[in-house]
Amino acid sequence: MIIAFVLAVLIKTFLAQAFFIPSESMVPTLEVGDRILVNKLAFRLREPQRGEIIVFAEQYDAAPRSFLSRVRSVLFEGLGVTRPAETDFIKRVIGLPGETVRLSKGVVTITDTAGKEITLDESYVTGEPDLEPFGPYTVPPGTYFVMGDNRPNSADSRTRLGPIDRADIVGKAFVRIWPVSRFTLFHRPVYEASQPARP
Repeated sequence: MIIAFVLAVLIKTFLAQAFFIPSESMVPTLEVGDRILVNKLAFRLREPQRGEIIVFAEQYDAAPRSFLSRVRSVLFEGLGVTRPAETDFIKRVIGLPGETVRLSKGVVTITDTAGKEITLDESYVTGEPDLEPFGPYTVPPGTYFVMGDNRPNSADSRTRLGPIDRADIVGKAFVRIWPVSRFTLFHRPVYEASQPARP
């Protein structure tokens, strides 16, 4: 029993974790009440890529935590004894470090670090488009620009969250496990090749 408990703590801390979707910011990709699994090892081996769905934490206490403190937080927070040290969010990666992001008439345009431009064909964004213009905004080094798929109803990098620090990314959402009828593996969308930026 103790061994199983310790293994569960280790898996949740380092390998994979289940998350509950509490808001409509990722509709229609994720509905309120969906449960997903997040791969916490994915970005230990590589950097996040455009189009991936990530979970990240907004820290209340930004001080780094040791292994023992993380295990303790899993135990106490899981039992409801203490308040979590962060709030978790789930969004889609749109802009990479050093890129410039613009949003106009519901269309996202990226200028990459080589000066090439790509207009994102975002089939995962449905419903009413967000016609509020944004940018141009250059993503700072070591951070990522994220947005929800439900653009008019998403607090994301365009608003108070700002760019997301690499260190605050928990992992990559890779599968919806609940409800069973909507079981889905998440795949990174393929965007068209970059074009030279307009003068």
